[in-house]
Amino acid sequence: MIRWAILIAILVTSVCLALRYGQISVPLDVLWNGLGTNDGPGSLILGTIRGPRVAVAMGGGFVLGLSGALFQSLFR
Repeated sequence: MIRWAILIAILVTSVCLALRYGQISVPLDVLWNGLGTNDGPGSLILGTIRGPRVAVAMGGGFVLGLSGALFQSLFR
C-alpha cells in the first residue's frame, strides 16, 4: 500500500513540475487560476501547450508499461 502512495506522489509531483517549468516558468497560482477560468495565461498553458504534452507523455508511459508487462507474461 505504501508503495502505491509513493508512486502516486511521484506522479503528481512530476506532473506539477512539467506543467510549471518550460521555456517560461509559470507560478502555480496562475496555473491553478487557469483551471477555473477560460482566460489568462494559465488557461492557455494548460489547455493548449503543456497540458496536452503531459497527457500524451502519461499515455505513452502507460502503453509502454503495459506492453512490457505483456511481453514478460508471454516470454516467461
